Amino acid sequence: MNWYDSYWQHFVFSDESRFLLYRQDGRVRLLRQAHKALLDKCVLAIVQRCSGEVTIWDVFHGRGKSELHIMDGNMAQYQDIRVLETKMLPLARRDFQANFAFQDDNGPADRARLVMVFLEDENVQHADWPAMSPDWNLIENLWSEISRGLNNIDNPPTDVAELTQEATPSIEFIFILLGMIH
Repeated sequence: MNWYDSYWQHFVFSDESRFLLYRQDGRVRLLRQAHKALLDKCVLAIVQRCSGEVTIWDVFHGRGKSELHIMDGNMAQYQDIRVLETKMLPLARRDFQANFAFQDDNGPADRARLVMVFLEDENVQHADWPAMSPDWNLIENLWSEISRGLNNIDNPPTDVAELTQEATPSIEFIFILLGMIH
């Protein structure tokens, strides 16, 4: 994508991602030598259900981004309206007035009737994108990088506060590298 192309200059992208303390896919990935099988450092505790998560929402465009919005649990329609009203609209209107197109991932909260009515009442031009198409929403690549980084740290977070503390600077750092914040 060329951010200098006039078509993309006024697009505002948003999305949220959920980060878990423990992976929930049921697979344990461990490579060890047979004679070390029962050493404490080679045994992984099993978590039967999700014991902690954080959802982080962000919005950005070619020249800037909002402050991160951190929430407990999944995004629901009321939370979606609140972050659109307090984060997305102020950023977009400050930088573009009314001349912007808004793109989300068409998730269930984004397509809720109350959210659609809110965007219509606010005269927001909603970009027409295929539902949940991660390769089209640039912010999905950001979440993927953050997840990979969190999965590869030597001392993984042990609670939600540590998880948030690990994820937040990584997100801000990527935007600094992209030149979107200073």
